[in-house]
Amino acid sequence: MVLAGNNKTMTQKNNHNLQLLSIISVIAIIAIVVLVFSKGGFQGAVAFNTTTEYQSYCSDNDVADDFYVAGTVHLGNKLYPDLCYGDVLIQNYCFARNVKSRRPYKCPKGCVDGACIAG
Repeated sequence: MVLAGNNKTMTQKNNHNLQLLSIISVIAIIAIVVLVFSKGGFQGAVAFNTTTEYQSYCSDNDVADDFYVAGTVHLGNKLYPDLCYGDVLIQNYCFARNVKSRRPYKCPKGCVDGACIAG
């Protein structure tokens, strides 16, 4: 008789757990539907937001893109200085009026403070 009571209690717990899981699933589905069909959509979840990246004016204080001159690109309120990784210069530049890009360059005599060593 004790086994029958234990089975009944376990069945009641399993039913309760299934009901709870069902309620949580329905709430999650409703939340997803609301997000997908809401007026704003997934604007805050976009991994690459081109409107932020390309609407600011891009300027470079090293306009000649000289590998032997350290420069800094200004794009909106962000600064992108030229950097050294060992003997490799990562030179930032303005690809267009509102697009920043970068290129690697292996400095023949080394790289220091965002510029190739001259001489």
